[in-house]
Amino acid sequence: MGDRLKVGRVEKNRKSLLPGSARGRLTEKIHTALARPLGFSGPHTLPVSQENWQQYARSLDALVVQLQQTVEDPPEDLNSFESVRFWIERMLSLRDSVISLALAMRPFEYFREKQAEEMMSVVNRLMFAVTETVEGDHHDCPPARVDISTLASWSAIECTNPLSPLRRAFGLGSEDLNDENREFSPARVFSAYYLKNHKLLQHTLSHLHSMRLPAVIDPLVGVSIVGWIESASDAIGAYCAADALFNRLLSTSNQDVVMTALGHLGEIEPRLRQSRLRANRSFAASSQATDLETAAMHFVEGYKRLLEGPIRQYGWLYHCVGARNWAAPPMLTSLREVVLKDGGWLAEILGPMILTEIRNGEAHESLLWDGLNEVFVTESSTVVPARVHVAAVNADAFARGSQAAVACFRALSIQPRAGGPVAFDPGRSAAWLRAEAHFGTNGLRVTKSNFNSKTARITVSHFVSHNINPCFQALLCCHALVPEVSRFEVYVKGRADAVISVSAEALKRTHSVWERALDMFSSMPLSTFLPANFDARGASESPAEAVRSVAWIAVDDLLDAIDGSPRILDGEDLNLLVKRVELVVSTTDKCLSDVSAQFNLDLCTVHSLAEILLEELSGLRPPTPVFLLDETKALDEVRGLWDAWGPVPRLPGIAVASPANSGHNYGPTLRQEEDRLELRWRTI
Repeated sequence: MGDRLKVGRVEKNRKSLLPGSARGRLTEKIHTALARPLGFSGPHTLPVSQENWQQYARSLDALVVQLQQTVEDPPEDLNSFESVRFWIERMLSLRDSVISLALAMRPFEYFREKQAEEMMSVVNRLMFAVTETVEGDHHDCPPARVDISTLASWSAIECTNPLSPLRRAFGLGSEDLNDENREFSPARVFSAYYLKNHKLLQHTLSHLHSMRLPAVIDPLVGVSIVGWIESASDAIGAYCAADALFNRLLSTSNQDVVMTALGHLGEIEPRLRQSRLRANRSFAASSQATDLETAAMHFVEGYKRLLEGPIRQYGWLYHCVGARNWAAPPMLTSLREVVLKDGGWLAEILGPMILTEIRNGEAHESLLWDGLNEVFVTESSTVVPARVHVAAVNADAFARGSQAAVACFRALSIQPRAGGPVAFDPGRSAAWLRAEAHFGTNGLRVTKSNFNSKTARITVSHFVSHNINPCFQALLCCHALVPEVSRFEVYVKGRADAVISVSAEALKRTHSVWERALDMFSSMPLSTFLPANFDARGASESPAEAVRSVAWIAVDDLLDAIDGSPRILDGEDLNLLVKRVELVVSTTDKCLSDVSAQFNLDLCTVHSLAEILLEELSGLRPPTPVFLLDETKALDEVRGLWDAWGPVPRLPGIAVASPANSGHNYGPTLRQEEDRLELRWRTI
């Protein structure tokens, strides 16, 4: 009797064993996952703070431990298809999280490829142990143990550099790269690298390569992408947002939806910027507050502005591009519901980021700060400040990363062109950002700017005589980009009066001459900006004085061109000299159109003498000695006027730089065809 019962139990167990085909179906996903290639290769150049790195490193270490524990804790019944399936899916999910976290850390400086490969080797051995158990003859036994104690800890990686990651990203250890609104300023990066463009591009392109983003041809976009990501307190989170949104924009099958959505973002860009600046002001007020209640309420106001501005817009963009259908962005609560229903990456980060009760309480003036318990009190619960802080940091990272992704994707449509900037150039950055950046590319350090007014105001940190013409060049770019502005004023920080105040009309008269000079010269001759200079002098000189001054500057430029030429003019030297005299003829003619007849005698004289010199030059054939011009009456008169009228300051009230501090002195040469898209002149 006992033997018959024993046989019956054995037969029953055999019937419950999973067939081979079922076991194969269970492990198929593991084999597929293990066969998928991983990309941990470098470079890894992006700087990151110690705190930010450690946050992610500890999570990565913990995930590997959690995966091991899951492998070693199989379901009680290894012959239950559903139990084993759930166990395997949990392990695959943890493995995916390990990979995602490692890839999120991959672009950053402390990432170690060998360590990542060793980690994945152990992770894969854990998964192999599971497949051997499920597929083997003894699949009702737990998997063989895999030792992870020898794995190097990611959180143990030494992070020693105390400098700001943003500064290190551009190799500028002592330079403050944020403006007075606490926003990253690409213009400051450009000013720090004035006339050292190649070095700046090396920094920027290496970081884009680390993030596996395309090498965009617009330097402003490239610098902005790196700066926005490094500006986030959670730079790793910002990179993840940029990577996710850029790849979604790039891979969607309905590019019409993408174009519509990006068109919407372009229209509301001023609103997004103002939301960001108001949030910054609230966060700044929070950090400067002297009591917890004031600090808490300022902070939550900044958090709400981030949610209602960039988070709502970029979150909806991500959803619509994935859904391949565009509609106007809904309210924040509706957005959260839609995103959570979608599931996936955005749901994981946006769900905890949007604290609905905090946002609603702040918006409806029903949020209370309980100072005794140091918590926020909503209509139905309490929230600790740390939770709001984490949500705000995550929101900031998502907003900055999304902004970078949109800029990068737009830049793919840029068509390189020679000459000065033009407004509404497809793929370019916002007009105000481009306008401000041109001060940087002309060597001026901007501390503050406002182009949202009929009179634009730009404040720079310093201004001396050798900054005058570069500043006029920047103003010409500004006028082209924001043509609605009627006057431009440039201030020096700490000084009440404008160092340059020039009308849009004067810049317009100068523009055509400048465009021709851009096409001809490697750097700008001094007379290029005479019409703008004449207009600016009106603030401190009488009309007669201003005319005499610009006439002398024109004379000085003529003599600079002639006396700076080689003693024997070959074809190129003669061509350069002809073009420089042509420029003086053109600029004096433009000035005369703005001078009343009663004051124009001096300028008419210079204009006529330049025309005569141009005619004399047209009769010369290379090679020819330059002293032949000294035998002409016209040049003799020019030298006499130079002695009689000058010297005069380039602009009144501007300090003359000492020779040691006058910057680079590159005399104009003929621009070569391959130099026509060089950074100083490119449309950014």
